[in-house]
This record gives sequence, C-alpha cells and structure tokens, in this order.
Amino acid sequence: MEHVDRKKDPLIQVVRTHQNNTDSAVLQTVRCLKAEVQREKKNKREQWRKQKKDGTGRGCMDNCHVT
Repeated sequence: MEHVDRKKDPLIQVVRTHQNNTDSAVLQTVRCLKAEVQREKKNKREQWRKQKKDGTGRGCMDNCHVT
C-alpha cells in the first residue's frame, strides 16, 4: 500500500501519463472546435451584412438593427 501511496507503482504512472495525454488531446480538440465555431459565426455575420447592404437580406427597412 505504501508503494502505491508514494505513486511509484508503474501501473499508476502509466495511467497518470495516459490521463495527462488524453486531457491534452481533449483540450486541443476543444480549442480547434472553438476556433471553427468562431470562424463560422464570423462568416455568417459577414454574409448577413453583405445581404443587408445589397438589399437581399431580411429585416426592417429603416435599418434600426444595424450596428
């Protein structure tokens, strides 16, 4: 029990290393997905602004919602 408590057990070390690698991989995936979502939102905003500017967009005619 002391051996495991001191965290020197090889199995415990493998599990910890795998967990850290998994955590890193998950964080990297989340960062990529977040960046992709932000790009899509930006593209949709730009597309909406272009439609609004050329008159093909939907919305009120007095442009009260344009920022």
